[in-house]
Amino acid sequence: MMRKIIFQLTFFIINLKMEYKPEWRAVLGFDGRYEVSNEGGLRVLGRTINNKFVLYKEPKLLKNSVSDSGYIVNTLTGTKEGRKVTQVHRLVAKAFIPNIDNLPQVNHIDGVKTNNHVSNLEWITSKDNVIHAYQLGLINVKRGGEHHASVIDDEEVVNIFKLNQEGNSALAIAKTYGVSKNTILRVLNRKNREYVDVGDMKFKKRYAKVKKITTEIEELIKIDLKSGMSGRSIAVKYDISEGSVSMIKNNKQRRDYKNKQI
Repeated sequence: MMRKIIFQLTFFIINLKMEYKPEWRAVLGFDGRYEVSNEGGLRVLGRTINNKFVLYKEPKLLKNSVSDSGYIVNTLTGTKEGRKVTQVHRLVAKAFIPNIDNLPQVNHIDGVKTNNHVSNLEWITSKDNVIHAYQLGLINVKRGGEHHASVIDDEEVVNIFKLNQEGNSALAIAKTYGVSKNTILRVLNRKNREYVDVGDMKFKKRYAKVKKITTEIEELIKIDLKSGMSGRSIAVKYDISEGSVSMIKNNKQRRDYKNKQI
């Protein structure tokens, strides 16, 4: 009886796998030459012969590659786009996930850059993407004698400028990345990794009051401290400095500074 049940279950699973087919949708742009699947597959529908696009009898699956930053990429060709290296996870998101809020980045929920299944992707802000990577331990923070601007790689330079364009200060970005404010300022002032292409983005300086910590937020911070949450994590959570968290922890009086550059 047990053998019969196991056989039927195995037969059912095999049939289920045989019946399942990934969903394919057109890649936006590139003259409709390509399709991307909900699993992260990429295929081409034809090729150009004598300046005319001719369809294949069957679409051909493309072999992707992995970039230096760990993302799956491929080189696509279009009349307007020309030859362009594209990140496959962004193609999947554009084809299958509505971006109602026009968010700029696509996040891998499990932190695995090669897992481009649609269920593992989400549209996200630049800041939340960095915080998510920090929480998963994907950002390696160096301290003390090891601390240097090299903790910021080329891809993160673009993210830093995007965060600044969204209104985040150099101090807030520094807290997010776990580096000094000076490191972020050197990037934004194009004194470090100035060769990285950031388009038309330029450093937006702003002056504002330091964020005031209300009594309610202070009580929440005390609860987080008692739960064992680190000062850095609390600072990122409430968008305040680690110094403010430390002062609350030690029951010291805070001061509010006006017109301080942030």
